[in-house]
Amino acid sequence: MVYLGNKLYGGIKLDKLFIFYFVLFYFLYLSFKGYKENNKKPSSSFDGKHVLGIPGIGTGISAKVVTNKDNITINNTQIIPMDRFQFARGVSAQEIVLDDQQKSVILRGIAGGLLLGPIGAVVGGMSGLGTKQQKKEVTQHYIQLTYTNKDNEQIDALFLVDRDKKYCDGVADHINKETGKIALVQKLQYEI
Repeated sequence: MVYLGNKLYGGIKLDKLFIFYFVLFYFLYLSFKGYKENNKKPSSSFDGKHVLGIPGIGTGISAKVVTNKDNITINNTQIIPMDRFQFARGVSAQEIVLDDQQKSVILRGIAGGLLLGPIGAVVGGMSGLGTKQQKKEVTQHYIQLTYTNKDNEQIDALFLVDRDKKYCDGVADHINKETGKIALVQKLQYEI
């Protein structure tokens, strides 16, 4: 029996002090557990494709980048300690892509046949052989993480992100604010 105050429960005597300590330690345990879980939560993360700068991860490989209080983790395998992280920046680059398109042999043959008869159909069909190239400008957006490696060399890790520039700049600004870092302004040379 258990005694609780003046009552008997199951033959064992418990006093109020024991229950007080039990409840106190239980609440301390819950608060410590919550504190540990809150510190493990990432402050920011993004998904992209690795372009360069992280050893052990090939170009074009999908990457999950997670920023914590103590480090930046890439794919849960590569770790950049916060004391070696310098800054993050959103970067955009325009590329000219040549797109090969097949010419239509049949449509050119029909058009030639309507204009010049059977010989025009043959000549029109022959002009449809091959491909034509079309130029397209494509803007791609990246998130750059600059850090120093173990040999004290500055490395720029670049991740291609399938989002717009505003998103990349926002993620970079958030990482910089959370880590207390400032992105350097890059001055470009202009031809006069």
